[in-house]
Amino acid sequence: PIVVNVNAPVTFTGASQGVVTMREWDVNGDGIIDSTTTQQSFEHIFTKGGTYSPRYRAIGPAGVAEVTKSAFIVVKTPPVAAFTFDPATPRSGAAPLSVRLIDASTQEPTSWAWTVFRDNGNGVFDADTQVDSSTQQNPTFAFSTGGDFHVRLVSANPVGSSAPKVEPVFIRTIRVDFASDISGGILTVGQPS
Repeated sequence: PIVVNVNAPVTFTGASQGVVTMREWDVNGDGIIDSTTTQQSFEHIFTKGGTYSPRYRAIGPAGVAEVTKSAFIVVKTPPVAAFTFDPATPRSGAAPLSVRLIDASTQEPTSWAWTVFRDNGNGVFDADTQVDSSTQQNPTFAFSTGGDFHVRLVSANPVGSSAPKVEPVFIRTIRVDFASDISGGILTVGQPS
């Protein structure tokens, strides 16, 4: 197959024998004619990723000749960022907590930009709220303090970058302490004072 990037021009050239008075192109194989021309070549821009089977039809005084090239064009797009939390590590819990993330982005990303932000309550992630970052495909982040955090991933490939994917992580600070009173042979455990 021929591999092209989304939104890049592709030139189709019909090779026909004999006199050709009209050429028809169904470039994505959906049965709808995308171009009718007397010219031997025409240009098309694919706006969606996928695998396409173009059909070319040459019409002339001697009749109609047609050819379809099955799965001939593969159109690549930027990734769609996605990730999961490693089931072996929790997504929420008590600090300190390590959380491993698994990249699940589509369209064969070649780079990753992970950022961990503290939730400041307004949904805006900026340098003031950033607490960690990584360019690994499947990073592990260590949370040493409690709070509400968000993990953000932008993945990229040679075609472009994804929109950000953001998921929350909840880290709680748990204080363990107790007060005891032993009187009359009974142990009473209660909240610390």
